[in-house]
Amino acid sequence: MVSIKKIEEAKELLKKSGYYVDHLWHVDDVQQRCYCTEKQAQEVLDMALSDDWIKDQLYDSINTAIDTLKLPEEQIILGI
Repeated sequence: MVSIKKIEEAKELLKKSGYYVDHLWHVDDVQQRCYCTEKQAQEVLDMALSDDWIKDQLYDSINTAIDTLKLPEEQIILGI
């Protein structure tokens, strides 16, 4: 099993690379609801998190957060 320190280091590396990692899913989240292997739990997570409806909801939530924070709209930046 990977140590908590290694997991935190990996999360920090991803965060520094621009990824949001504050909410991660684990096979335990599935295995607490049903009996399955780790591979099956990974498949469940992949199916659930790749669902088009879920993606649409996330994009809608991102847009709502942008509006709530009153962030400016995307601007095209021309390279010089």
